[in-house]
Amino acid sequence: ACIVGGMPFSRQLEQIRKPVDIVIATPGRLKDHMDRGSLDLGRLELLVLDEADRMLDMGFQEEIDAIIARIPKRRQTLLFSATLDGIVGHLAQRVTKDAKRIAIARVAETKLDITQHALVADNDAHKARMLDTLLRETDVDQTLVFTATKRSAEELSGSLLGKGFDVGALHGDMRQRERSQML
Repeated sequence: ACIVGGMPFSRQLEQIRKPVDIVIATPGRLKDHMDRGSLDLGRLELLVLDEADRMLDMGFQEEIDAIIARIPKRRQTLLFSATLDGIVGHLAQRVTKDAKRIAIARVAETKLDITQHALVADNDAHKARMLDTLLRETDVDQTLVFTATKRSAEELSGSLLGKGFDVGALHGDMRQRERSQML
């Protein structure tokens, strides 16, 4: 069963009413189902926390802790993360027992055709002008711009749309259908 936010709750209920072997879920929606009593994980044997660093960065610490508190203590736990420093390391220590760490080193690639620059803006207006100039004068077909908040993503999208760019915001408050259309 696939249990994720942005998808109809009723469709998910249909999936989990019948016995399932694997549930793939986002922490927030999984906790919602557990709180409503629509999902029983009492026989859980394997917990996989994929991209744990990203889930914690997105603010799912409380949901993860609440889920872990309500599942069997006798289970195997796999935690995948780009880093095991800081808060992710603390999570790994709390949720695993006699853990084995497996690190896969990346092969260093040399990309001679990549040049990196850091641009410092004096204020928001200056930053907007620099972005406009970069988007107009750089020979690229697609650009991805990250913002700190959902609101700033919407505001920047509207601003760039008003300047004639084919643009759209993508963030967690959007329904899955809207996200798919945007991508």
